[in-house]
Amino acid sequence: GADGWSLTALALLAEPLLLVGMVWAALAFHWRGRAPLAFAVLVGVALALIAARLPYPTAWALPEPRAEMGAARRCAAALSVPDAPVRLLHWRLEGGETAEEIRGTVATARPDVAVLFGADAAAAEAAAGVVGGEHRTWEEGAPISVIAAGGFHACGDADEWRDPGTPGAVTLTFVGATPETIFPLTVARLPGPFAADAPEARRRLAEMLAAVGGTGTIAVADTVAPTTFRMLDRGLLDLGMVAVPTPPGWPHGLWPIPALHPDVRVWTGKDWRMEDQVHVESPLGAGPPVVTVLRGPERGQG
Repeated sequence: GADGWSLTALALLAEPLLLVGMVWAALAFHWRGRAPLAFAVLVGVALALIAARLPYPTAWALPEPRAEMGAARRCAAALSVPDAPVRLLHWRLEGGETAEEIRGTVATARPDVAVLFGADAAAAEAAAGVVGGEHRTWEEGAPISVIAAGGFHACGDADEWRDPGTPGAVTLTFVGATPETIFPLTVARLPGPFAADAPEARRRLAEMLAAVGGTGTIAVADTVAPTTFRMLDRGLLDLGMVAVPTPPGWPHGLWPIPALHPDVRVWTGKDWRMEDQVHVESPLGAGPPVVTVLRGPERGQG
């Protein structure tokens, strides 16, 4: 529940202090000639760091695809993951960036597709001009903008799927890295660990991904706090999604506590593979904009 998430978030904020304290204790035991105790403390540190990064062993039921998502599922099944690399920019803005700074960062990153958490429509429009593509912005709460060099593509009578007003602002579109390289992209901004509607947001994201299948889709979410993605990872793995390693960005602005866990997370269908990852300089020097280079399976692997 929300209370358990809150306690976990507070424990994660204290993680650097706990780590320093346990290492200090191990050194103290070593100096006093108590090597077994020092070794035991270091093993405890290693196990705690691993445990804080593993998915929760969730037991949620896999959602059934919604009937109105049938067209999206058929379109997704008809698409092939491209062999050519796709440059995906994912970036959680700090809130003080100007439209010109956002445009400059996108120009440096040279993405085929960009997901910008916190960029409004004006900033997204300026940035889309850099890549010669189209943009869409959803302004419920904090804005989410997507830029696609190859534009947005319709599937049947629709070109996006979302439920306005539902937790997580979960949205599915079909984006083009080029006009011919099209794939389903789901974006979300999930509630933090203190939110009572966090389970509903997770369910909505899983439901959307179940609707399009777990082979050629990509999902990008601002998970706000580490507990959110840890609650998601196991369930999304059951849907055939794979978590892409992303750099730490949480907690924000709590000096001297460093960022230790990712906040923006990327999951891909099993037909994608990560080829490279590039960090781009952030205008405010905070969590870096990241370009993840993805492509389809190697020839001969299917």
